[in-house]
Amino acid sequence: MYTHTENGITVHDYGAHIFHTDNKEVWNFVNKFADFNNYQNQVIANYQGELYNLPFNMNTFYEMWGVKTPAEAKAKIEEQKKGSWDKRTATQSGRAGDFFNWNRHLQKTD
Repeated sequence: MYTHTENGITVHDYGAHIFHTDNKEVWNFVNKFADFNNYQNQVIANYQGELYNLPFNMNTFYEMWGVKTPAEAKAKIEEQKKGSWDKRTATQSGRAGDFFNWNRHLQKTD
């Protein structure tokens, strides 16, 4: 129902759908009507040739800035909000350090 096949792959006519619940009663109910697979949504962003996890997490901040604690990440974010950082010294191993400019770029490309 509401699907078609392209190159041997079932495609939903209205786009991809991801269902999340940790409620056993809800899970048992919806499984009466459809078969579900164990899909796990893992989003990766490619920014200036580097790959980053989305949504942002501590691994993302470590990859971008080399920070290892939430306090260090918060300090780096606050530093960038004030505009008091130098991109040439804020990047680690040539990785993008400009989180807020990147975020603004993503918002403009809707």
